[in-house]
Amino acid sequence: MPNPIIALENGELIGGLVFTRFLSPITQEQAVWVNAVFTKPENRKQGISSQLINHAEKVVSEMAEPELLVFTHIPALYSNLKWTVIETVDDHFVLKSSLVQ
Repeated sequence: MPNPIIALENGELIGGLVFTRFLSPITQEQAVWVNAVFTKPENRKQGISSQLINHAEKVVSEMAEPELLVFTHIPALYSNLKWTVIETVDDHFVLKSSLVQ
């Protein structure tokens, strides 16, 4: 399992991303998922979440994991980073990273 990723500014925590493992709706095998992404309210709209997600893709790809997925109610954050919607559940979406193969 990848370690959490943190974003610091002047030594202060301003954001982070954590992972979990859960079944993939594509393969029905265990896969790595983005469990949570957060940015402090005063640091939002600065691209921090996008940087965290991009770094997560790099980490998971280097681990030779076959997939990186997310279950989210804000699909635009991920689709703007070239993630693909693979499933819709009510008002939430499952997306897959296009960079992790």
